Amino acid sequence: MPERYVCFQPECVDEFRCDGKSCQGHCCKYWQIAIDDSTWKRYSKMKLKSARKGILSHIKQKKDGRRYIKLSSNSACPFLQEDFLCRLQRDYGESYLSCICRTYPRIVTCIDGLMERALSLACPVAAKLVLLEKPPMVFEQIELLVDEPIQIREPVQSEGLKHLPELQYAGISLLQDRRFSLDQRLVMLGFFLEQAQELENMEHLENLVRLYTSDAIAEHAPGMFEAIHFHREQYLKAMFDLLDVLYGEQSDLHIWDWQLDYVTKVFGFREDACEVPVDELMKAYEKFYLAAKKALMEKYGYVFENYLVNEFFGNVYPCRLEGSFTENFGVFLLGYKLLEFLMVAMAAECGDALQEDMVVGSIIGFAGKIDHSPRYLDCVAKEAMKWDGGVANVLRVLVQA
Repeated sequence: MPERYVCFQPECVDEFRCDGKSCQGHCCKYWQIAIDDSTWKRYSKMKLKSARKGILSHIKQKKDGRRYIKLSSNSACPFLQEDFLCRLQRDYGESYLSCICRTYPRIVTCIDGLMERALSLACPVAAKLVLLEKPPMVFEQIELLVDEPIQIREPVQSEGLKHLPELQYAGISLLQDRRFSLDQRLVMLGFFLEQAQELENMEHLENLVRLYTSDAIAEHAPGMFEAIHFHREQYLKAMFDLLDVLYGEQSDLHIWDWQLDYVTKVFGFREDACEVPVDELMKAYEKFYLAAKKALMEKYGYVFENYLVNEFFGNVYPCRLEGSFTENFGVFLLGYKLLEFLMVAMAAECGDALQEDMVVGSIIGFAGKIDHSPRYLDCVAKEAMKWDGGVANVLRVLVQA
């Protein structure tokens, strides 16, 4: 019997249609594809022996009991056809897809009976739907009937989960307030979450949300910006420290190796000069980085706004990780600033040659690698925890408001 949910989602979620021809089977290559128990049983009970054997021969089992599809020699799913569509779906229908294949690229979370759905930016088709909409992303509440098992993500249990809808509403409203720059919006979001963390009851939270989502917040915003004294040296140190953790000689993550070429060119790294003096880094920052960031945000600010909104909503911030709202904000902010740092370096190197499809393609690559490297979040969280003393200290390091 179908299950009925109240579902909150961006409108673009229902617009998504899988089109392998547009992305060349992006999710069917290189990534491990899990087979859930119900799907395994369905395959095992197929009456036609040749069909059953043909499917089960491609499924392997790990020592811990989890099953997965063994990829072909070209690192693609063996059921991926030349037209980049799925043979299982073609021959037997969508019900024969595994739970993860039926759900992806939708990210589904359930909290106290409320379902939230977002789209993963690792999928090129989904990413274009999310990132390229120039007006602010629109959300909707729908009634959803689910008649087949789907992959539902369980959020880390946190006291803040019961207030997640209010927190997300305020966070999204702030991130979409185009009276302010993206950095200024991040400052306001940080202070909102810090104040929300300190509240004792729901009535006070409602009042706080009402303030931050009203026009009156513009009167309070200048005081927040003035409280942030951006430290460029600390910013560059934070970025290069994180890059070293993720890509350095001691790291085995190698999430986005090719993008580092832009960073090394802009900041003057060479094979014979792997360490650049701080004063030279500062000169490069002043000469190239600031102008490139300004130009990038003026032209593609809507893309980065959509990225932030999708990341905040889809990953249930500020309740993604066990810990306070402000600790979650630090991870959210540092993760975004890593992407921004790399993208601005790319913009500085490419100049006017940088096009919309290059920006979106780079974000897709970034999302694809980090979504499938669980240790990435651990590394970012560890770096974010270095700054003690509340939101203001995190913002001083990372945001020039």
